[in-house]
Amino acid sequence: MVDEIFQGLTPKQEEAVRTLDQNLEIVACAGAGKTKTITLRIINLIASGVKPENIVAITFTRKAAQEMKSRIYAAGEKYLGNTIGFAGMFIGTIDAFCLKMLQDYEPKYAKFSVLDEIQTKVFMEKYHTKNNDRTGFSGSVIDTANNLRGRYSKKLDIYVGMMSMLNNCYFNRSYRSHWSDDLNRRLNAFNKCLRDNKYFDYSSLIREMIECLDPNSDRNQGRMSEFARKIFDKVKYLTIDEYQDSNPPQEYLADLFYTYGHANLCVVGDADQTIYQFRGSDESNILEFADKYNAKKIHLKHDFRSTAAIVDIANQSIIENHRNDAGYERMEVGEVPESRLAYEEGDTVHEFFADFNDESDFIVERIQKLHEIGIPLSEIAVLFRKRRKNHFSEIWVDFQEELARKLKNAGIPYIVEGLNNLSNTPEYNASCEIFRYIQKQYYPDNNPQNNAFLPANTVQDNRTPEDRLKDAWLKIEEWYNVPGLVDGIEDSVDELITKNWDNIRFGNDFNMQQIYQDFICHMAFVESGDAAAEILLYNLGKFSNVIADFERMFFCDSADFKAKRFISHLNLVADGLYPEGEEDNAYIRTDAVRLMTIHQSKGLEFTAVFIPALAQSIFPGSTFLRKPGKIYGPIDAIDEFASAAGGNGADWVPNHDGFLWDAAAERKMFYVAVTRAKKYLFLSYSVSYDPGDGLDRETEESSEFLDEICRSDYVKEFDETVDYTTDCLPLIEGEVIPITLNFSLLSNYFDCPYRFKLSNFYGFVQPYTTAQGYGKMLHEIMMHIHREWIEGNTLTHEQIDKIAEDALYLPFASETQIRTSLEGAKSCAQAYVAQNAADADKMIAAELDINIEMGDGISVNGRIDLVRKIEEDGKESVAIVDLKSAGKDAEQCLNAEQLKIYALGYAQMVGKSADYLMIYNLDEPDGSKNAKEEIRQDAIDQVQVKIKSAAEHIRNSDLPRCVGAMCEKCYVKGLCRRA
Repeated sequence: MVDEIFQGLTPKQEEAVRTLDQNLEIVACAGAGKTKTITLRIINLIASGVKPENIVAITFTRKAAQEMKSRIYAAGEKYLGNTIGFAGMFIGTIDAFCLKMLQDYEPKYAKFSVLDEIQTKVFMEKYHTKNNDRTGFSGSVIDTANNLRGRYSKKLDIYVGMMSMLNNCYFNRSYRSHWSDDLNRRLNAFNKCLRDNKYFDYSSLIREMIECLDPNSDRNQGRMSEFARKIFDKVKYLTIDEYQDSNPPQEYLADLFYTYGHANLCVVGDADQTIYQFRGSDESNILEFADKYNAKKIHLKHDFRSTAAIVDIANQSIIENHRNDAGYERMEVGEVPESRLAYEEGDTVHEFFADFNDESDFIVERIQKLHEIGIPLSEIAVLFRKRRKNHFSEIWVDFQEELARKLKNAGIPYIVEGLNNLSNTPEYNASCEIFRYIQKQYYPDNNPQNNAFLPANTVQDNRTPEDRLKDAWLKIEEWYNVPGLVDGIEDSVDELITKNWDNIRFGNDFNMQQIYQDFICHMAFVESGDAAAEILLYNLGKFSNVIADFERMFFCDSADFKAKRFISHLNLVADGLYPEGEEDNAYIRTDAVRLMTIHQSKGLEFTAVFIPALAQSIFPGSTFLRKPGKIYGPIDAIDEFASAAGGNGADWVPNHDGFLWDAAAERKMFYVAVTRAKKYLFLSYSVSYDPGDGLDRETEESSEFLDEICRSDYVKEFDETVDYTTDCLPLIEGEVIPITLNFSLLSNYFDCPYRFKLSNFYGFVQPYTTAQGYGKMLHEIMMHIHREWIEGNTLTHEQIDKIAEDALYLPFASETQIRTSLEGAKSCAQAYVAQNAADADKMIAAELDINIEMGDGISVNGRIDLVRKIEEDGKESVAIVDLKSAGKDAEQCLNAEQLKIYALGYAQMVGKSADYLMIYNLDEPDGSKNAKEEIRQDAIDQVQVKIKSAAEHIRNSDLPRCVGAMCEKCYVKGLCRRA
């Protein structure tokens, strides 16, 4: 069966799949089948005897990782007949890989979590104040920049970006040696504050990985750490996708694995698609890879997804970047025998208009025409280079807003992606009003001293706080034009105003998430089920995320401080940070037109693509005069620090000029936009972007990019007499969204499908509790005890206590609760060891990763607490053990689907079934509350059927409320049952 791997491949694809014993660079144009090639190369590695656990595949996004994992498992079943051991293979993003390695092999990192870009800004809010700055921000050139006065959110953006830039090049001493003492002090403060609070941001996580791996790092001082030995021994084949967008530390990590781990490297990418320079990506990584690593270079230059017209236009769009590159190979059309996709007159056109009003009408009309011939709306995208046309912060026209309004009026469903539009919705403002009302309860006199975090120019409003709150929610009915949508608002307001706020002073008592969910649960949209209610719940769920990000940092602060600071957060930071809610649903894809930035479109493809606003001042735009003392972004801040120290910013960070505006980089952006299209491409611009305010505006010129691609014979002026046909359309199949579930998600679903929907579709977050983290802490303790036993070590009383102390992390608990919890954890661990030390040699694996591929894009992953040997009926058997605490009933847990999933995953991981499922109750160390049952194949078969059924219901959004058995213990019961 292994020979079948190569069937249907082009000669170049086959060459790549067969190249296993030397480093490999695959240069892949758009639509070249790179994922297929990577997948089959990995399968060929395993077929050649490489253990899956020695293979790591790094992807650029989590979505790409899900797709690749699904393909690899499907190919394993097809060509190898099984996926035994595949769960030991890592497939994911670079940050996920680094965190997993650190946490798996270094106990001290178990309590760390990674902050995304939004959460890092909230972290800055928490730990930077005028009186106590632990982040190094105060007094920096960013803090004092004249052009950033009153722009707190922008300041945080730039400061966090600068810290990321510095962490990313920390490993490079030649750059670091130029940094001033002042800059080093601020960077050290920022990273120390993160570490003290058990956080990484993305840049500090990669830096930590390098510090641990690199024998020549400041930490290792020329010696190979035990951690590094284990990781280098594990990773023998490293594949990195989208390598053109890798940054210096990511390239350095690859170099470490090659130099010290002697890993085989395979990178895939296309320098023409480098579009993340502003984040530090460096195309030289891929341009110099073959020479640096003595790698074979294979060029996949055939596009198999687009017409000859799109390929020719794409070539014209990028050729200016290669005028002096004699060896440049143009993209070519790939032959697909079974496809009827072909160019027809009118497929690829350009047009200009008087203004964006007419331009957006044109887009709407074309969408309607395409939809009439059967093209799904989800196969149509409008790609923006910029959301707005503006000049010196004066917005002339908001492209996305104008087009969205036209689509709405035409009854065309659409989804906005990457444009962070949540704060423009009436439900966002109504949600804010809940907390503005609460803030008034703690600061009723509106004394400016008490409201130091509020904007100075707050507009006077003579309505009562109660009326203002109620009116904000009633505006939702006006916006959606659905009378009665917020019926029940009176009950919500009455419940809120009757609370005794004087008795709510401690931070833990002021649970903002619970208050929010208790408020909205009374209203009619919770149960109505109509289209407007669905959109509303998605956006309210996203506001639940706004609260969660804030409370993650401020949960334990006093109630009055939290109330005041949250209003500051909403006014000064949160606005413009969050997308509308439906964009985040990873389980379903609505049939709707996609409005997105070009960056958001990377890796996607559509039957029809619109690229509007192709005016020279917008795309490519132009560089602006950077003035000393003015801070526009992180690179300007670096330059100011360097100037103050008598240095040059180009000596402080690598690829310095890559962070600046560059016409060649903009051309790559345009190339990426064009290559998203399979058949139809509509290019347009307006002569004027006048919003109708009566002021004179300059006349716009067409983009040079538009002029360049008009050299292609395929780019025609728009002809409205052309009719679209169905004769030469690409094969349009219903998109199968990969569904990755874990034990927690499945438990949620099996308990109550509607709770799953509230949490994972709408995004409502479980309110934080003071005990949160205790169960995880116990599992971490047990994992390290088991791993010590597996390595043949015995544990002293003191060592057990030390393991418990290292695992301690209760972020929302008081000092008293922390002390009590630690003593309880120590006692539990000591009792467990006393009871089980005699069986230490029977432990097989602790925290064993499993992954179950069910077919049809459905996968389940998770970790088994313990696999051990047991004596049963005079013979040695293998038991899968799940550790439980907090008074959970062992028999009930044993009968749950979760344990059957463990058994299924174990069998797929090792190639044979375990004998028993076992619940070990940590609350009763004498074993009196344990439970055990033999694994039956019929039960495993039944759970497979249940998982597939669950996935199908999830994809169809068929998620009804449960019969009521779980309601009393449900953490979102208020959102499910109207009070």
